[in-house]
Amino acid sequence: MPTITDVVRKFLNDPEKITDVFQSQKEYYFRYGSHCFSITKRTQEIQKYGNYSLYVYPKWSGDTQALAESFLNGDPENMVEMVAYHLKDMPELYADFSKLYRLLEEKDLKIDEIFKDVLES
Repeated sequence: MPTITDVVRKFLNDPEKITDVFQSQKEYYFRYGSHCFSITKRTQEIQKYGNYSLYVYPKWSGDTQALAESFLNGDPENMVEMVAYHLKDMPELYADFSKLYRLLEEKDLKIDEIFKDVLES
């Protein structure tokens, strides 16, 4: 059975398939193929969760911005179904979660385009 560890490593090994990156506060929402995910980073560790949490939204079909906005509205009757994976439960994934967060940050800021522009000039 595939694990969240397998999935995170797939993200890191094949980042070109990560699309539709949207940042909302300290959380990055994104798609990998047709599936929707997000990862949040906490500047202060919350004992219950740890520094990072990765969320899977198995039934979400809209764009990532709409997903992020659905949480800002806080309507409990329209809560999005999700499964959470907290670093506290999987401390061995700290480096992978950290790399994934950084990768999404760079994609959101289009750092690869800046680097290509610098190298081509």
